This record gives sequence, C-alpha cells and structure tokens, in this order.
Amino acid sequence: MIKSEFSHICEGDKGRSELELKRPPDKKGTLMSADTILAISSEVLAGEVGLNVIRPTLRSLSLSCIACPTLLLASHPGAYPSATAPAGQAVAPEQISQMVDWLIDAGALSGIGGVLTGYMPSPEHVMLAANIIDRLRDVAPNSLYLCDPICGDRGRLYIGAETAQAIRTHLLPRADITTPNLFELGWLTDSAPSTPEETIEAARHLPCKEVVVTSAPAPTDHIATLQITEERAAECQTALEPEHIHGMGDVFAALYLGLRLRQDPNPLGVATATAAQLAQSARAGRITSAPIILAPAAPVRSL
Repeated sequence: MIKSEFSHICEGDKGRSELELKRPPDKKGTLMSADTILAISSEVLAGEVGLNVIRPTLRSLSLSCIACPTLLLASHPGAYPSATAPAGQAVAPEQISQMVDWLIDAGALSGIGGVLTGYMPSPEHVMLAANIIDRLRDVAPNSLYLCDPICGDRGRLYIGAETAQAIRTHLLPRADITTPNLFELGWLTDSAPSTPEETIEAARHLPCKEVVVTSAPAPTDHIATLQITEERAAECQTALEPEHIHGMGDVFAALYLGLRLRQDPNPLGVATATAAQLAQSARAGRITSAPIILAPAAPVRSL
C-alpha cells in the first residue's frame, strides 16, 4: 500500500531534496531490508536502458536493487539503427519464477521496500509479475509497487497488444503508482488526451491510486510531468530536449519510486529535474554512464 499521502511543493520551493538515509534494522534471518527494491525489467549488454540504468539510479538514492531480467539483448533495438535486430531473447517465465521463488523461500525478499516492473515481453511475463507481486504481499506487506507500463511511445505500440492489455488488466490494479507516458496513458484508457485537463481525466480512469504521466502536454519548447490522484493534480515543467533519448522512462520510474520510499517531500520536482538534467547531458540519444546526481527540485504547481 502507499506509505504516505500524496504530497507536492508549490512553485517557488526549489531547494534540493533532503533525503532521510537512516537504514532500518534488517529482520532476523533476512538478507534484504526496506532499502531494497526488486526491479523486474529488460537487460542489455550495451547501453543505459532497462535494468542497466535502474540500478545506478537507485544507488544514487542509497538504495539496493535486486535485478530480475525479463529479456536479455545485446542492446536496445533503437541504439544502432543501421544494424540488424540485436541478438538475444526473452528469459523464460519458468526460469524467472524458479529464481524468485527461491529468493522468497530463502527470506531474501522479506521486508523489501518496493517493487518496480518495467518491460514485459509477453502476457506470460505479465502474469508472472502479477503472481510475484501477490507473493510479496505476504513477506513484504508494506512494500510500494510501481508499475511502469512500458508498451509504446510516439504514436505506436512496441509490444504486442495482448501484452499491453495484460498489463492493463493484471498489473495496474495491483500497483500503488504507475508512470505511463502520454501515449501509453491514451492507449490504456482508449483516449487521446492533448491538454492537461484531458490528461487528468484519463489518468483518473486507470485502476491505480497514483498516476504520474510523463511527456504530458505543455507549452512550446517545454515538457510536463503530471502527478494525479483522485483528489489532487500537480504539474512540473522542464525544457524539451529535441532528441528522443532511450531509457529516460526507466530513469524516471526508478527515481520516483526511490524518492517515495525515502519519503522525499517533493518526489515529482526532484525526479523531473534530475531526468531533465540527464537528458541535457545525453549524447546521440543515449544516456551517459556518468554517476547520477540528484538535481534541485523543479517548480511544481497545483492544477
């Protein structure tokens, strides 16, 4: 369940976030703690996407990551557009299940702070993730679950429609937080939001208590992130980078979940500003491998 109430800082409070870094004692017999996140997503050998960028993002918040790959590829398919499709394949759901079951039975996941799900190659992987979430409710009942519903961008799905539908049906109702981009929000709600008001309305049709929409409508040369619950909505704008950068959604989801676990007073402002800072330093559409440094919170306003 969500650990703390929706919170935001109004425009003008731009100071750097103060993170509470005190580590709670581990439970007897466990290897992990509330400072650990289980991340279930894609893995590449070359490039800063998926688990490759989720790990360093969580480390920047002094959080540990148990990384569970759903897919192993040589690189992101868009990183080398002149090359053939990258070598690799999905990790069999049965193999993932065996490893996660072992970790749960060994007590390694007891009391973890959060779960992040990202890229799902098939409906079977979605159902596996849903089953893992259900099992973790028994051993980590206070964990916070963020679903990054990775299914498409810039007007097209890049996973099968059946897989995207499975995410909508089986993962979103289990999630405490979801972080769709504007296209994903539209697809998941069968709508086409083009204004902040339409984005808020669409987000409130998702079966999730807290929706954070990236790439939301904003004035020219800007991009917005909207944080929406049933009661409130807030917006954070930053400058729009002209180039599409792979892995930014993974970074934002990890930042936002980590900041929420740290009970940061302004997770929207800090996550949005830090992602924008990374985008500015990206090269040829790729996030650099430099250490991730939290940026001062960008202004946030209520809608």
